[in-house]
Parts: sequence; structure tokens; C-alpha cells
Amino acid sequence: MRSLAMLAIAAISGAAMAQFTEGNLVVSVIGDGGETANNQPVFLREFTTAGASVGSDLSLTNIGGRHVTTTYGETSEAQLVRSGNGMYLTIPGYDLEPHNLTTFSVYDTPRVVARINNAKVVGFSTNFSIYDPITFKGDGVRCAYSSTGDDYLVTGGDGGIMKGTSFATNPTHYFAGDYSSRTITRWGGQVYYNGSNAYFGGNGLATWDETPNFPVPIFAAAGSSRDFEVYSPTVIYVAHSTNAVGLVKYVFDGSNWNEAYRVGGAGLNSIAADFSGSQPTFYVTSSNGENLFKIVDLGTAFSSRETIAVAAAGTRFRGIDWAPNVYENATSAVTTVEGEEFEGDLSAIQASDDVRYCAFNDPNTLGCKIEVSGQATVPTISELRFKMEYSVARPGLSIGLGFYNYSTGTFNLKYGATAVQTDTEVNTTSAPTNYVNTSKAMRALISFSPINDEDPSQDGWLHCLDVAQWLVKA
Repeated sequence: MRSLAMLAIAAISGAAMAQFTEGNLVVSVIGDGGETANNQPVFLREFTTAGASVGSDLSLTNIGGRHVTTTYGETSEAQLVRSGNGMYLTIPGYDLEPHNLTTFSVYDTPRVVARINNAKVVGFSTNFSIYDPITFKGDGVRCAYSSTGDDYLVTGGDGGIMKGTSFATNPTHYFAGDYSSRTITRWGGQVYYNGSNAYFGGNGLATWDETPNFPVPIFAAAGSSRDFEVYSPTVIYVAHSTNAVGLVKYVFDGSNWNEAYRVGGAGLNSIAADFSGSQPTFYVTSSNGENLFKIVDLGTAFSSRETIAVAAAGTRFRGIDWAPNVYENATSAVTTVEGEEFEGDLSAIQASDDVRYCAFNDPNTLGCKIEVSGQATVPTISELRFKMEYSVARPGLSIGLGFYNYSTGTFNLKYGATAVQTDTEVNTTSAPTNYVNTSKAMRALISFSPINDEDPSQDGWLHCLDVAQWLVKA
């Protein structure tokens, strides 16, 4: 679950390390066992959901002369957030060598945002400031969220919120004075954030329309809120650093937000939520930085906290989120361009679940053509992959898969075979050259036609896609 000069990215490999594993957790860890004053080093550690540490730690300091450091005692800092498209982790901090106590200041030390992909390649923004010289307000840098890996929102104490439309452009500073901000995200097209006032709504949450308009308070939290997860328009989970409050489930009754239940006894800091099952599951760092907990929403109450990992002496756990994905699912539309659509829509081709998109052949040409479009959001594209699972209702048909070449205006054949009547998976990879336009759009054409006239004569037959996905690697 965060003058200004920002964000011409310098992409630098953290080192020759193995990549993150999708489905694992990543935790920001601060400190190196030495002194515990300000300006601590930050590194990322990967955990399984059982709490086992795996892989190699990724240091975010001394990479090409750049650093992400943080203060030891400010629990709102070093929040770690996965991007909306699932391709990156972002974390803000101070661009200053660790343990530099001479020049460190939460007001004027240069801030920086690091962006980390699945291969553990680290990109740094240029330096920027949260301090407002007019109101003399500022504070530590806390959370950075990106929908695509290119846009960004940055929070920081009484520094309000900064917004950049691209990592290559300077951000705009909004309502700096007296507007505390901690964790920030986009959900359902809306920005949510929290802070110690959340625009004078108490220690709770607010929404913001990303304009100079002031935020709109949602509700005041039961304790000092730190992180949150939006489950639906009517359910939000909030972690509080207040020991007696802990994790709280808030439910909207149509008029007011109300506490449903809580699991107290320990202050909590950062949340990674798994909403894929019938019981939402949360992996949460403690506010004192010592523990990584697992908590399950049982439907009528939370389970007890289960400690699954403990920080080493001289270090603290801070932010937590899921490991970045290798590919972005860029599939955006499916359309029958020759023949007649029979059933299914875009959701039908997202998983191998026997929920299919199907179309009949054209009665005159006897062929069927289905176009699958893609729209990538990652800043750069290094590889295209088209994943398809198909079947047809009769023998004697051919199948062809073509990628649209934006330079020639034609589809280039990437795969061809005799079509089969059982679910068959096809994976095709390609360099992006000529197959992605300036808007990062892609088109695939799946064509079916009879091989000859001797196979059983029928009035019509179905061609079905169980999976058809554009997968894009940054």
C-alpha cells in the first residue's frame, strides 16, 4: 500500500542479482546495525508469504553515487509501494550518503525517488525538495506512488503532495502548509491519502481530485493512521501505529464510515493485502519495526497476529508490498472483425478458466478474424509477448496470428498452424520495433479459415479464445 527539479531517470542496475519472484513480498529495511541516528541506509529484502527470507538483499545506497536513506525514528518514511500496473516498486528517501549527520536535515536535504523493476534494476529521479519557503513548512519524505512507473505522487509530512505527470518532468507542489500526508495511492480512478490531519479530518483519510482543489476528508481514524488498503467503495482497512488500535476494518453504511472490528495490541505500519481469496489476508510491518505479521479477515473478526519474520538487531522493517511483475498485462480490447461474435468479452480472455470469447465464421468467406488490442503503460518496452489459448469446433481449419506493423500498415504473420479442437496454448515473443505505436498501442489479428472444401459441410462453427493477452516487458 508515498525551485523543484524532478525526475529525469537514470536507470542503473543495483548489481548483477537474481530477479524478484512474483507472488513474494518485498520489505524495505533500514539500518545496518550501526548507530541509530538519522540518515540510515535502506535496502529491500524479499520474503515468501510464510516469512522465509529468499534471494539477495538489494541495497538502495551507493548505486552510481546515488542513495536512498531515511531517518531511523520516523515510521512514516520509507514506505514501499507497487505501481498500479504491477511493474515497479517505488520508494522515496534522501539522496545523501548514510550516516552523514553533518548535512542531514528533514527540511532541505535533497529528496529522491527510486523505482525498482522485477529484475532489480534501480532508477533514480533527480533531486527535489518538499520544503515550502513561503509557509516555512516541510518534513520528511514518506511515500511515492506511480500508476504506470512514469507518473508519480509524493507525500511528505507537512509538505502536502507533489504530482508529476512524467518522471522526465518537474512535479507540481500542492497545498504544502499544514497539510500532512503519509501514504498515497490511486484506486478506482481516485486518489486516496492519509495524514495526521488528512485535511483537518483527524488522523484519517481523504480523497483528492489531483487539482488545486483541497482534499475531501473521508473519515477520522481511530488512532494514528499509517497505511491503508481500499478493498471496495464501502470497505477500507487501515493500519494504525496506536497499539490499542492496530488494524481496523472500516465499512461505509451509505451515510457514515464505521469501525467493523479491529485487532489491537501492537502498533502497525505498512500493509500488503491479498484480496484474491474469500478471506482478505494482510502482511503488516509493526510500527516499532521489529516484526512482520500475518493477519486474516475471518469475516466477523480478524485472526490473531501471527509473527512470520523478525528484524535483525540494529535494523527495522518499514514498508511492504508485493514483488513487481515481469510482464504488464496490456490487453485492452477484443473484437470480431470477420464473422459474428457469439459470446464473451474482454474479461473472458484474461484467464485459462473455460470462460471463452467465441465467434462464428463469416457465411460467405467461411473465415473468422478476431482482433486483440493492447495498450501498455510502462515507460519503455523491451519485449512483446502474446499469449493465446484457443480451440475450434470442427477439423480442417487453419489458424494464423499476426502482429500489426505500424510502419507498413499490414499484419506480419508470427504463428501459423492447423487449428485443433482442444484447448491449445500458443506463446509468441517479439521485439517491439514496428509493432508498438507512439501511444504504446499494439494490435494482434487471429485468423481462422478452412484448409479445403472436403471436410464436413456445416452452416457455421465456433472459434474460441480462452486466453488472449498482450504481455509487455519494461
